[in-house]
Amino acid sequence: MSSFVVSKPTIDAMVTAALYWSSPTDAFSWYYGPDPYETSMGACQSWLAGDPHSTPVPSAYRQLVAENATKAGRGLWETNLAAFVERYGCEVDEERAAVQLYEFDRLPGVPPPAYVLRLIRTYEYQACDLSRYPTTEAQRFCRELEATAIHQLPGYDLIVPESAGRMAFLNCASQASSAGVLVGRV
Repeated sequence: MSSFVVSKPTIDAMVTAALYWSSPTDAFSWYYGPDPYETSMGACQSWLAGDPHSTPVPSAYRQLVAENATKAGRGLWETNLAAFVERYGCEVDEERAAVQLYEFDRLPGVPPPAYVLRLIRTYEYQACDLSRYPTTEAQRFCRELEATAIHQLPGYDLIVPESAGRMAFLNCASQASSAGVLVGRV
């Protein structure tokens, strides 16, 4: 497996999507404490600890807002860089300087959900070399961004699980077609 440090635009795109899919009443948020399903993993170190712009949601949740987007993006990039250093056992001064100087730049346009899902896969393929990746805040951020992107997929809200039985795929395609959503191969 080859590993590299992802680009600044990749980090900016992930943070942009999270902010874009937020609203004033429903900000993008993620859990950063011990994994409630895997307690052996231990606690996750938070990027935003003490950040006055990150309103603590119940217990160990963080919210992404424009004011802490730089800090969150830097945390994602630092995790990726740590994975690269751990895998190859070398320091990368130029990349480390870029990460330390990171400032979030919002990307223009509407984030395509499938594109964001691909960015997450690319990022995680690079970051998973970090032995502690499963307990990082980056991993938790990516899980929440992935779930959010899936809900943004065209036609996702048309799907009613368990309602169609054996005709599920045919009914889904029919509903999507009548709504103007492309489903499956053409």
